[in-house]
Order: sequence, then structure tokens, then C-alpha cells
Amino acid sequence: MSNPSSLSDPLSVTFTSLGYGDVVLSGRMRRLAPLQAANGLMMFGVTTALFIAAVQHATAKWSAAHPARAQDAG
Repeated sequence: MSNPSSLSDPLSVTFTSLGYGDVVLSGRMRRLAPLQAANGLMMFGVTTALFIAAVQHATAKWSAAHPARAQDAG
């Protein structure tokens, strides 16, 4: 492995679940693809966090509106 990019390519492919050669990019775009894959993984995390925050907000709002039922459930 004389080329430094030859070591980082398999690591970035495995880490980001980018894939193994179904589509092969060339040149400068080859460096952009792992960043896009990592961005996609982070967006899953952000979406999950927003969904959980919305559920917590709705649960707190419901608990405030129905204090007797919230105490029975807890």
C-alpha cells in the first residue's frame, strides 16, 4: 500500500456502510462519497433524536392535561 488513500478507502467504506464497488467513483469524487455516507448516517441520528423529542413533548403535554391518569400509569 504505497498510496495513503488506499488505506483510508476500505476503512471509510466499512465504517459508513458505503458499499464495496457496486459503483466506483474516480478522481476527487472518490473522496466526497464517504463524507456523504457519513452525513447520511448522522441524519438518521438527528431524525431519531427529533422523533424522540417530539414523543417526549407529547407525553409531557398529555401527562399535564391528565394528571390522575398519569399517576395511575406510573
